[in-house]
Amino acid sequence: MQQINYYLSNPRFNTYLVKTNNNIEKAYQLYKANIELSEAFYPILSVLEVSLRNAVNETLKSHFDDSYWFKNNLPVEFLSYVSEATQKLTAQRKNITTDRITAELNFGFWTKLFNRNYTGLLWKPLRLIFKNMPKHLRQRDNVADILYRIRTLRNRIYHYEPIFGNLQDIENQYKEMLTFLAWIDDNLPNLLTDIDRFSSVLEKMKTI
Repeated sequence: MQQINYYLSNPRFNTYLVKTNNNIEKAYQLYKANIELSEAFYPILSVLEVSLRNAVNETLKSHFDDSYWFKNNLPVEFLSYVSEATQKLTAQRKNITTDRITAELNFGFWTKLFNRNYTGLLWKPLRLIFKNMPKHLRQRDNVADILYRIRTLRNRIYHYEPIFGNLQDIENQYKEMLTFLAWIDDNLPNLLTDIDRFSSVLEKMKTI
């Protein structure tokens, strides 16, 4: 098994060795368990990202009365996101439509809309998305903080990095995502009912 380290890279695998007191067999178990744990986040990240994107799109399209709100009504720093999305569609030889552009805009674009710099321009319509969020919590900075934590974890998962460091924190983040979905719509967490493996995978992780 040691020759596999050549492909995993020693610096990357060393994280798992340190965690398992240099027990190579356990280190490989932990490596594979980390992949399973990352995989277990895919359903909720998928539902959350798509739901947030579509909710924001519909809300701001209505607010600005413009299907191209992301191009015509945002500060200039957002145009690079739109340009990148358009270039990808062009490279794929797809027709450029508003629906395709919004689907292609990355998660960083959608989370940036909640930045404090755009409070005056965007928060009044955006807060309406979170209709189930308790009124005392429905503040831009609270939403932005949660989205920052989600995006940070999402990026670690999609870059195949270890996420097992603090399992209690990981569990809390999963619960926070469920709460975030429910703030948008009570029914959204139900989409995960038949495909959610997070709890079982987390328990398996705790045994290693």
